[in-house]
Amino acid sequence: MSFNITFTGETAEDDDLVAVGEITLGEDWERFHAPVHYWSARDYEKNWRTALKRLVDGEEVSCLITSMFEAKYSNFITTWPLYRIGDQVYVHNQIVFRDELDQPYDEAKPWLSVGPRETVSDDGRPISEWIVSLDDVRKFLEGHGETP
Repeated sequence: MSFNITFTGETAEDDDLVAVGEITLGEDWERFHAPVHYWSARDYEKNWRTALKRLVDGEEVSCLITSMFEAKYSNFITTWPLYRIGDQVYVHNQIVFRDELDQPYDEAKPWLSVGPRETVSDDGRPISEWIVSLDDVRKFLEGHGETP
């Protein structure tokens, strides 16, 4: 499968309240650490299903969260902005700093804080980007009990 996001069942070596996850984007994959003291693993999984279903339902922008903290304890959130263009989904990895947002961060609608897709950084360097098919996103949802 060219798209997948899941928890591995492992925890971080130094913290049992950090679940290890993995995201697969085409031929590439990355592991991530998701703190589970504010959001549970089920909260993350719900975000992932909701975010992906938005794309399959026709929305052009969405967002996966892989690291959520309570606002009073941390100023940042690790996200994977998703941009649907036709039958392709362009995926970025981004750290969102709450104090740099124009409006309060909405945990239930994180896509509201996703800016337009950019391919070049402010200093002129290419921004890392992965491309997966919308069909692979649809197959992921179907494999996780969602009817797109």
